[in-house]
Amino acid sequence: MAKKAKKRSKATLSTVMDKLDSMDRKLSRIAKEEKTIEKEELELGKEEKLIAKGVQKLTARKYLLELVRGAAGAFLGVGIGERLLSASTRAETLSWLNIIGILLFVLVLSSLLIYKNEKDHISKRGKIFVFWRLGELYLISLAMEALGLVLFAAWPGTGELLFKALIVGSYAAMSGAVSFTILD
Repeated sequence: MAKKAKKRSKATLSTVMDKLDSMDRKLSRIAKEEKTIEKEELELGKEEKLIAKGVQKLTARKYLLELVRGAAGAFLGVGIGERLLSASTRAETLSWLNIIGILLFVLVLSSLLIYKNEKDHISKRGKIFVFWRLGELYLISLAMEALGLVLFAAWPGTGELLFKALIVGSYAAMSGAVSFTILD
């Protein structure tokens, strides 16, 4: 009986050793697979960083293109507006009530156009985006209007008349800037 118990213990010991060897082989395969997975994760991380840099470049280019479109549209509006409206001479005859009415009309109309065409950005960033875009385009329009007054030799001087002329001329400049930026 003692011999049978020894044989059983040797057989059990050898099967346990075989199982342990099998487990060691499996563990070494798992370790190799983990190393390859870690390498792949590192490569994916590098690729994600490259993609993020590419997206940033595209966003910057798109933003620059929108600024250029806005400036081009504003300058086109300034040219047409100066010819049709003669902003500097109109500014002399209009009252402040009319000037403020023009300003409000420009801002409301432009806000509606921006809201209509930028709904995806508004849903992501909130309604403040409309005011941000409106301010950006209005500043571009004022700069182009001032440049137009200089280039068309219609500079009205300084002070109140200049302020009125910029607001009256911003009507055409702003409409051009908004229309050019909503084109895709």
